[in-house]
Amino acid sequence: MSRTNTRSTLILALCLCCSFVLGACAGLPTAPIPTLIPTQYLPTAIAQTLQAANPSQSVSATQLEVLPPTAAQTAQASPTPQASAAPTTTPTAVASALPTNPPPAENTQPAIPEAIIQIRNLGELSKVASPIPIDALLKPGEGGKVQIDLLGEDRRVLARLIKDLPYTDRQGRARLITKLDFEIAAVAEAGRLVFSVFDKFERTTAVNSVPLILLSIGESDIVPPASLQETIVIQQPPARTLIQGGNLLAYGLSRPVSDSYLVAQLIAEDGQVVGKRVAKSAPPEDGGYGTFVIEVPYSVSEPTPALLVVWQGEGSLSNVIHLSSVEVLLSP
Repeated sequence: MSRTNTRSTLILALCLCCSFVLGACAGLPTAPIPTLIPTQYLPTAIAQTLQAANPSQSVSATQLEVLPPTAAQTAQASPTPQASAAPTTTPTAVASALPTNPPPAENTQPAIPEAIIQIRNLGELSKVASPIPIDALLKPGEGGKVQIDLLGEDRRVLARLIKDLPYTDRQGRARLITKLDFEIAAVAEAGRLVFSVFDKFERTTAVNSVPLILLSIGESDIVPPASLQETIVIQQPPARTLIQGGNLLAYGLSRPVSDSYLVAQLIAEDGQVVGKRVAKSAPPEDGGYGTFVIEVPYSVSEPTPALLVVWQGEGSLSNVIHLSSVEVLLSP
């Protein structure tokens, strides 16, 4: 074989080999270009990945600082303008870490507690004939006692009943169901049914009442109560607070009635009134609860346990229709 034929044969074999290699490379699959996770989700995704790889090590997403992708990385991951748009789906691991519900809005309205003495079956200006049916839920005073008074128009006592309620529930409340007899000379008369409880020093700790129309003849026409919430709420001072300096600042909420006023008193264990102040409750715009702020000056020569009572009166200064109280410690 001549030298020319040999060279031609070698060239032909080389061309066949190149064609075979190029064809094999063309059949290899190309790796897809990964889609970048948005920067704000990267800390959570990294933390979850590390936690899955090593469950014994706790990694918080807030401990990770991730830099945004460079322009070259963004261009490589998004070769066309259409592909550079924000991804339409979020990775499953990231979506599970995002909150699904917004946090509940904070309730700024003050809570009104249930009344210590709840008159459950008689609303204001119910027309009642004798005997008056009574259904109440209350926290009894010392010895489990409660006092019920029926007052006439001139505040004379038409009837009085003292009941022992030795059995209470876990909240210290007892149910009172009874009847109260009365007699009046007129056909009808305005009256008020008053419930009172006392502590071991015979100080009044709570009062609730309801105005009624008393009938000497006819049948009762009872109106259900509009509310079972406390009428006077002492927000400050808290119970058993030490007060110093000769002045006590009390404030809270009250539901005033027409021509009513508020009286704050500090009563020692021996019954002596060591501080007193009369004030008005700011009338509410919606007919609900108003606010009161009362500064009560007091005089004591040594640390003295006392009962702060805030009561609502109507007419004379001795006509107590609602009362709330809290124990404090007074110091000079």
